Amino acid sequence: MLRDFKLKIENFGPINKADLDISKINIIAGKNASGKTTMSKLIYCILTAFSTDGEYLAYESMKDRFNSLIEESLKIHYSETTKITDILSIQIDLARENNSNMKTIEESYDKLESIIESAEDFENKKYILSMIKNDRKTLKGISSPEFNHDLLFNLFRNEFGGDEQILDNYNDSMIKIYNNENNPFEYKIKIENAINITLKSELKNLTTNREAIYIETPYFLDFHHLINETRFFRQIPYHQLLLSNKLNDQSRKNDILDEKHNAPIINFQNKLNKLVNGSLKKNGNDLFAFKQNGKSFDLQNTSTGLKSIGILQLLLENRKLKENSYLIMDEPEVHLHPEWQVKLAKILVLLVKDLNVNLFINSHSPQFIEAIEVYSIKYSLRDETNFYLTKKDENIEKYNVEKIEYDNLYEIYNNLGDPYDMIDEVRGENIANQL
Repeated sequence: MLRDFKLKIENFGPINKADLDISKINIIAGKNASGKTTMSKLIYCILTAFSTDGEYLAYESMKDRFNSLIEESLKIHYSETTKITDILSIQIDLARENNSNMKTIEESYDKLESIIESAEDFENKKYILSMIKNDRKTLKGISSPEFNHDLLFNLFRNEFGGDEQILDNYNDSMIKIYNNENNPFEYKIKIENAINITLKSELKNLTTNREAIYIETPYFLDFHHLINETRFFRQIPYHQLLLSNKLNDQSRKNDILDEKHNAPIINFQNKLNKLVNGSLKKNGNDLFAFKQNGKSFDLQNTSTGLKSIGILQLLLENRKLKENSYLIMDEPEVHLHPEWQVKLAKILVLLVKDLNVNLFINSHSPQFIEAIEVYSIKYSLRDETNFYLTKKDENIEKYNVEKIEYDNLYEIYNNLGDPYDMIDEVRGENIANQL
């Protein structure tokens, strides 16, 4: 199983060198544009490729390809109205399907192929039949051992801008995911004028039941309802698609079969509700509203800080933030008052302790990071917490990522405290000018 593992990065985007031990709590500190978000995306791609979320992405991808074929199929001769109606019926039935079942996709292809074969000749008939044949091969590949390999490749391209962007910005790079302990494996991605992936392991050693949840920005809530209306699946960053799905999927919300298991989750919901004196709730039509003191507020009238907490509330309520899940967050403190930063840090550490959730967080806030430090010690997670700092390389315009031990965390606080020195310098100049 892919649990604790190591991530080595060389010459990837703004990162010159990084060698990370991925544990239960992982905190990355550093300046803007120093590679923190790049590492978040890498971790997300790796974990998602070997999780059950990968199956959902494959289903959505095949559904998108099928809908593209439907559009081409509707170009059959206008006189064949019955066939046009049948084609549209296939599309409607697939859209109504709630479960990500590949069998449904296969049956839809069977029906479409039968209709096209019996149709009169038209301009795209041969093309559509050949595409159906190719897509069938893809469907068979989804159940093959190489599926995770291909999915990681597609995730990588989706999150980092496609082949052209990758070759322009990440050429001559290397990423290696490995573990030399139990169930050893090595998975290497090299970019040298093309993306090449090599695997030194049995694929079963890489499978994981960890679902990665990547929260890049709370502003996601303002437009997430548009994702399902977006015409082309492939244009949506996968982490946004999956987060939208988790926020909207309330199928397990009222699951009371295991009250003992749900009790810690409900406890955390209550803590977050108390912190913000309210909660984010689904308001119909994939829209959300903030409920506070018996009143309902649209998202446009809700602060960004409340949205940040609200996403966590919804994930807990829908039972998506659960044991072994991996929560990846970009600067979760950025819209919060310092007091809320400290309280959020405590809640996140307790998520690790009580729910066995794993954290990968990058931050600019000394208050938030120091709160993670003290609470990780208080709740006996010091040995499972790693801190890293991005440092500019002395020779090139890139950054190295260094692990910072607890006794040396002042390096992070000094780095994040540089602006205070700048302010003090200006304050000194102001005083001197007044003399």
